[in-house]
Amino acid sequence: MRREQGLAYGPLPRQRLDLYTPEGLSSDAPLVLFLPGGAWVSGQRAEYGFVAITLARLGAVAAVADYRLWPEAAYPSFVEDAALALRFLAAQDRPLVVMGHSAGAFNAAAVALDPRWGARGLVSGLIGISGPYEFGAHEVTPPAIFAGLERIQAAPAPLAGAAPMLLLHGGRDTTVGPYHSEILAERARVAGVPVRHVVWPRLSHIDIMAGFAPASRWLRVGEPEVVAELGRFLT
Repeated sequence: MRREQGLAYGPLPRQRLDLYTPEGLSSDAPLVLFLPGGAWVSGQRAEYGFVAITLARLGAVAAVADYRLWPEAAYPSFVEDAALALRFLAAQDRPLVVMGHSAGAFNAAAVALDPRWGARGLVSGLIGISGPYEFGAHEVTPPAIFAGLERIQAAPAPLAGAAPMLLLHGGRDTTVGPYHSEILAERARVAGVPVRHVVWPRLSHIDIMAGFAPASRWLRVGEPEVVAELGRFLT
């Protein structure tokens, strides 16, 4: 597998991504852009190489991107960065899937579902893990991340015609309630958008990512079926 680090998808310091390309992939294998979480105040691509390696083992090219964070930037800068990264990766000429965890899942859903950001037409699939998709600015710390807004929606526009979705959540998630994925999944069904929505009752906000770690099977942490769901969605 070839790993390219620190590729610039834009001119700013946080507009960088790492690209993992397995050998021998077919030309129609997907490219998955993963956006880390961190409540829009933290998160580094270097911490998520284990996610990219798992995606590569599933038969995908994987990119892990940084994006601007508070207090350097506020909404919609991080969504604009996600859209810019997608446009940069479109040169790879592969089906593009955008994926995120937590705050990264909000960014992923915004660019995949809201045409305002100019990337919806590039996206062939959305994977949202434990994402907040509609919330009040007062629910974010600090609220100034979404200054001037009372209510934030990743997808304020109608969903008809959007890419297929895979929405995953832990039933014990007290950071981002499972109802976020339930509401978005129901909106997708009403709009006729293919959606797979799965909740694991025993998993928390962090537990749901544990299955991506190489040692998860040996340590018996996480839920292997989380990764299995991704594999089925990507094929």
